Amino acid sequence: MFFNHSRLVKTTVLALLLIISKIDFCYSAPILELNEFTERVLLVRTRAGETLHNSLVGHEVDRTFYVSANDFFEMLGFETRQISEFKEFEAKLKNPEIDFHLYLTDCSFELDDKKQKTSCQNILYFEEEFFLSRIFVESLLKMNITYLPYKSEIQIFTEESYPILEKLKRNKNAKKSSAKKTYDPGFPHQESDSQTLKNFYWDQQLSLHLKNRDKGEASYYSNLTSDVIDHEVQVTTQGTGDNNEFTTGLIRRDFYGSEKNKYISNYQIGTVVIPTAEIIGGPTGGEGVYLTNRDQNQLISFGQREIEGNLRPEWEVELYVNDILFSRQTANSLGRYRFTDVPVLYGTNIFRLEFYGPQGERRTEYLNSNITQKNLKSNELQYEAGATADSSRTEAQTQISYGLSDNFSTYFAYSRYNLGSETQARDYSVLGLNSLWDNFSGSLFYGEDFTEKGSFLAVRSQLTLNRNVLQLLYVDGNQFRSTNFSASGDFIDKTLQSDFSLSFLGFASMLYRVRHDVFENQRTANSALQFIVFSINSLSFQLKNDIVHGVDNEAQAIYTYFRNQFRLTTSYGLDGVNSAGLEYRKRFARDSSIYASYRRDYIDNQNIVEAGYQHRFNRFIAGLEGYSNGDLDHQVFLRLRTSFGYNSNGHNVRMSSDLLASRGNLCATVFLDDNNDGVFNRESEEALEDVEISWIQGNRIFKTDEDGEAFLTDLPLYQAADIQILHSSLKDPQLSFPQKGFRTYLQKGQCLELNFAMVRIHDIEGQIIKTNSNTPPRTTLILYNSQTKTEIKERSDRDGYFLFSNIPPGTYSLKVEEENSSFSPESYYIDTKNQDSLDQDFYFTIN
Repeated sequence: MFFNHSRLVKTTVLALLLIISKIDFCYSAPILELNEFTERVLLVRTRAGETLHNSLVGHEVDRTFYVSANDFFEMLGFETRQISEFKEFEAKLKNPEIDFHLYLTDCSFELDDKKQKTSCQNILYFEEEFFLSRIFVESLLKMNITYLPYKSEIQIFTEESYPILEKLKRNKNAKKSSAKKTYDPGFPHQESDSQTLKNFYWDQQLSLHLKNRDKGEASYYSNLTSDVIDHEVQVTTQGTGDNNEFTTGLIRRDFYGSEKNKYISNYQIGTVVIPTAEIIGGPTGGEGVYLTNRDQNQLISFGQREIEGNLRPEWEVELYVNDILFSRQTANSLGRYRFTDVPVLYGTNIFRLEFYGPQGERRTEYLNSNITQKNLKSNELQYEAGATADSSRTEAQTQISYGLSDNFSTYFAYSRYNLGSETQARDYSVLGLNSLWDNFSGSLFYGEDFTEKGSFLAVRSQLTLNRNVLQLLYVDGNQFRSTNFSASGDFIDKTLQSDFSLSFLGFASMLYRVRHDVFENQRTANSALQFIVFSINSLSFQLKNDIVHGVDNEAQAIYTYFRNQFRLTTSYGLDGVNSAGLEYRKRFARDSSIYASYRRDYIDNQNIVEAGYQHRFNRFIAGLEGYSNGDLDHQVFLRLRTSFGYNSNGHNVRMSSDLLASRGNLCATVFLDDNNDGVFNRESEEALEDVEISWIQGNRIFKTDEDGEAFLTDLPLYQAADIQILHSSLKDPQLSFPQKGFRTYLQKGQCLELNFAMVRIHDIEGQIIKTNSNTPPRTTLILYNSQTKTEIKERSDRDGYFLFSNIPPGTYSLKVEEENSSFSPESYYIDTKNQDSLDQDFYFTIN
């Protein structure tokens, strides 16, 4: 009996202790031992995938996830304070959107001065830190948290404007469009100071054409450019045998990207191309002069633009407007391409040009035209003017646009030119009013042909929904003809044109262009053109179809597998299939390539076979091509292409297979700047080899040679090109470039010189030590630069460790910022040039 009574007493006592402990825990946050946690090193991301944090911030207890209050709130940009002795935690955040103040103690909390109780299981206390349950954090911060234990990862989603999330959102949007020239990383602008014959570049291509029945003939293409007395001079010539087909010359000065001259941004003398005016058209170009005060990437016309340029003959180019295929052309015999009436949307317009060479070459260019309410500010004036002349005609044009307000601007243009083969020049003028309201824009134009006493009234409207665009143009004319309307034949009476661009499910793009013309004699003409691009993984389908006339219809299916490409092409009309062919291309290392094609021509009843091989060396490209129609016509082409370049800074001649004179170039030097003067002293300072330099928008990487030099070729002209060092390629991890990078603006053939003066950076680390405990409170430390008068702040972690990383050379003082405690020592003096100063132990003890 006694034994049983004793057991009963012990059991009762244990039960009472358990009840008391349970009651006590209802009023105090549970203190759990380490072995009760399943620790996880967590990766914290947003729902969209951006990384927020990649260290230990949470634990799992009984399938409930808890996060460190310190880590999680600091990660979101809160100002936090932990008082371990009193088991208190405080977090503050003040910005225009959120005024948040949280105070935690045991099982209660104050949120914005309102005291509330919560379940003790929502707040755990471990190693003198608060850990909050996922449910509690979601309620406090108005967010959703998804826990992925198999990835040791959590994902958060919220519509609140927390500072770090807003910053990530802005960076994401910027980086997403970086390749499209809309992302400005804040790099310092770099522009060259031209000197007499500072840069000299010359592209040339020789081709020998052998026929089986005729004697062979040679053709050539040359493009020369140089900086002469602050101006760019370029000469282009092309010919066959002894006959010079064309030679052009141009002198230009471009101020794009600078503030040197706000009244004129660009002027050209020589063979110029003048952008045509709205509705009335204009001169096609020739020998003359052209000047403007607008940026090269801005538009004076809000409705449409022309995109043109020079290519090698036989090259093809595709134009995509906001990722929607607009048109495809083959360069003419002079190597010229020109897209007219390209629709321009209000907002950001991304024009992508895909170029295809006869030997499988391919390159991509991006153009950006940003049309917003700020494009023309109130009272802002933009103009462009040009004139050309030859022995038989003189032509001129002026366009002016003036901002009335954020939503309205006026437009005026005068144009004088010869229409078609007419010998008498016509005088035109047009006056317009443009408006913008969110996704809708409208324009009203009135113009006259003073020579024929003709006139017109035009209305244009545009509606954009995401990437889908509807554009309508209606012209009511009276005795009116121009290069855009009724260039020959009857006078125009009425014209209705509609363009409908559609992006479907992310992998299909469609463009439909319909036009209905009514002439003065009531004769009508209709046309309907459709472009369709449909891509799934490696398979792409393209269709160009004239629905009404059935002329130049073409369908292509393209399959790409690694470096192999198969292209099936069919050309057809209303009467049936005109031709069908299959082409195969393969690219090898160092851009060597082969191609072979077979085409059946049903109209001439011929079988046509073509084949070619091209090899790209460091300094030139050599190619061999063959053609046969299976009958009597057999041809062989031998081609050689190379470029020479001279830069006065390096006093050396560069020879390359890239087109140097036709594109922008950079001469970059990477070196260790020991004396911190930004100038490379080859005798005493070290050149850095194999350092990677990135052109951000083009996603291209260049490496430095043994002299620390990198030659960056094939860069864009007259628009921003952002250049950055890739620090991951540095052999010495303590080297860094103090600036983020450079934003450059290049002209043809110009070699802008960039110096990447690298400095040795340092990491400064240490620990806060608490004499009576192994777990010190979180503490803010300040690293003050006595030379630049700037300071850097860092917080110690749970164990008291702190780290200042990527610290540039200089003299610093290191101290603790804490009002309620004293530390010894009070501060440290650090001189990065003194190794002993860097090697000392940085420990602060709480007194």
